[in-house]
Amino acid sequence: MPHTHLPILIVALPLVATPLCALFKSQKIAWWIAQIVSVVVLLMSCQLLLAGLSGHILSYELGGWEPPFGIAYRLTPLNTFFVFLLALVATVMTFYARLSVLQELGGGRVDLFYALWMASLAGMIGIVVSDDLFNIFVFLEIASLSIYALIACSSNIDAVRATYRYLLMGSAGTIFFLVGVGYLYMITGTLNLSEMRLLLSQLAPSNTVQAAIAFIGAGIALKAALFPLHAWLPNVYTHSQSAVGAFLSATSSKVALYLLLKIMIGVFGVGLGLRYAGFNQLLLFLSAGGILYASALAIQQNDCKRMLAYSSIAHIAYMAAGFSLLQMDGVRAGLIVLFNHALIKGGLFLALGCVVYRCGGCRIEQLNGLSQRMPWTAAAIVVGGLSLVGVPLSAGFIAKWYLFRAFIMEGQWWMVLIIAIGSILAIAYVWRLVAAIWLRPPHDTAAPRREAPMSLLLPVWLLIALNVYIGVQAQPLLLVARDAAASLF
Repeated sequence: MPHTHLPILIVALPLVATPLCALFKSQKIAWWIAQIVSVVVLLMSCQLLLAGLSGHILSYELGGWEPPFGIAYRLTPLNTFFVFLLALVATVMTFYARLSVLQELGGGRVDLFYALWMASLAGMIGIVVSDDLFNIFVFLEIASLSIYALIACSSNIDAVRATYRYLLMGSAGTIFFLVGVGYLYMITGTLNLSEMRLLLSQLAPSNTVQAAIAFIGAGIALKAALFPLHAWLPNVYTHSQSAVGAFLSATSSKVALYLLLKIMIGVFGVGLGLRYAGFNQLLLFLSAGGILYASALAIQQNDCKRMLAYSSIAHIAYMAAGFSLLQMDGVRAGLIVLFNHALIKGGLFLALGCVVYRCGGCRIEQLNGLSQRMPWTAAAIVVGGLSLVGVPLSAGFIAKWYLFRAFIMEGQWWMVLIIAIGSILAIAYVWRLVAAIWLRPPHDTAAPRREAPMSLLLPVWLLIALNVYIGVQAQPLLLVARDAAASLF
């Protein structure tokens, strides 16, 4: 397939699949549509990634209208990096969702669930490929509304409460983002990102530019759950269905962080207002606080999903810390952390979903003696936990090594210490999981040994195996992250 139409097809296919999933009113047909579309989008994303790595920048002008009158999609190595991540996660987790959703949906319309699933994927990919701020806003709303509905699709009333809180905070983030976009349009007279960057590079820092940075930064921070604007995330990850929680942990905050990179560095540029407004220092201090605060709270949790939710807040802070350096090594380190965290947390949340499938919950005491009842699931949780800590030969080790390296090269030794403390705190909460799984007697001694079904275990172990592979052979990821960071600057 020629590359010419791939930028529009990777968005159009999930959008077309959205009504198709609901049209047949069959959960089997809906699942097959979602799975096939995810696989096709993954194959197309591989083509785009290879094209980006070979130096091609792909553009697509909708309707043949050139910017600024028309809407353009633009794919650089940075965009294709994120598109590949989204497609990979969607493919693996759609396969996992077939059994998990049937059990946890509580008799609801499964076909509508997959329609929302496809709409959320289309929205997130649309955000990544769009080179127009209005189009980004449209896809941001598509993704957000679909995700709100996915979380609320549950027999658990706590999921509805979590959705309501998420909707309020997410709407506030959207308003802040729109106000910032309004300031940018007032300054430049265009919504096309490429033209906007060119025009802003010719301007001196001003109060209007700084106001745009402040509003857009606050809006994206709310969407990404960056400390201290993270209050919506723990309940969402804890009470949503297992497949939904895993999908969001691997994708949603990452797309928001993409926007942070694309707009703050790719559009404003390092010299225009970012250092002048102290944006990078504020982001760095908030990241340091988030690492310590969220890691400490993770230790105190008895619900394993909530523990991983607070761990996710800490790791979002790790990513933002790398980006705050506003230089290539820092952004590269942040991208490595981002990709590896998607694999690690995706695998761990899916593994906990296996526990929910067999045990009905995933509190710490329900993991007692899990190695005797569900040995493959237990092993996946342990390997994923070790990667989360950053044990050598794991993806987590590669991520933290390059983050350490970036801060050492900048002479930010106090931040190296913060990251080290965060890793020690991670050992504490991961040890709670390991001790329950391997050192304590089973919660229910009469319960038979029943491993999760193979259709749930395969996606779990695919992500866990990728963790180990990247820990051993990290060169492909390092090259992709390097090119993605270089394209931003």
